[in-house]
Amino acid sequence: MFNLGWPRALGNSIESMDLGFALQARCLEAVATGKAGADSCVVPVPPDIDSAVAPPIWTASTRNSSERRPPMPKRIIIDCDPGHDDAIALILAQGNPEIDIAAITTVAGNQTIENVTRNALATATIAGIANVPIAAGARRSLIEPQFVGDVHGETGLDGPVLPEPTVSLDPRHGVDLIIDTIMSAEPGEITLVPTGPLTNIALAVRKEPRIVARVREVVLMGGAYHGGNYSAAAEFNIAVDPEAAHIVF
Repeated sequence: MFNLGWPRALGNSIESMDLGFALQARCLEAVATGKAGADSCVVPVPPDIDSAVAPPIWTASTRNSSERRPPMPKRIIIDCDPGHDDAIALILAQGNPEIDIAAITTVAGNQTIENVTRNALATATIAGIANVPIAAGARRSLIEPQFVGDVHGETGLDGPVLPEPTVSLDPRHGVDLIIDTIMSAEPGEITLVPTGPLTNIALAVRKEPRIVARVREVVLMGGAYHGGNYSAAAEFNIAVDPEAAHIVF
């Protein structure tokens, strides 16, 4: 068995990244076809994958032992650009009883805003994410034109056959949804979880600076400390909009 998250045992080489995304695509397809549920986030290791690279089993049930009182769910905004990795993040968040998804916003990064938004809606449909506002955000970085990657394929989520979304897109801009959600919550209640470029977060800070003091914390996927996946030193989410990262940091 292996979990739906990034197979850390694979490392960070190009070859291991290809294998990791292949594993994530199979996991996503398993959830989409009902072979695995978002509440368990676990599927069998494919027979052609060496089980030695599989991380330990990690499920919501094992983390929430009956021996301790489960904590109050942490309310989060997921700002993403799905992407296999971000699709898996959405499924894991939905299946985690310690997390309450307050909103989902999309940002151009891995692919165009149209593609990543469609991928987010389809993933929400698969994972049963209902009554959560989902809004499209920035379609390019703050200064430079968008760099469209090809790691996740032409759709941004090549591989699994995704269903037609049954959830609707919120009419607000993603930046406004971020601001509205934070400002309507209690101070310190909302955690920001950006898993793509930081464009939306930077625009929200500039448009409504009061959110800075009201956010509990920012937990992001980005940055590199020993080589990057975009260049020798830079990680993709930071490199494609460094001005936005400068504002957030």
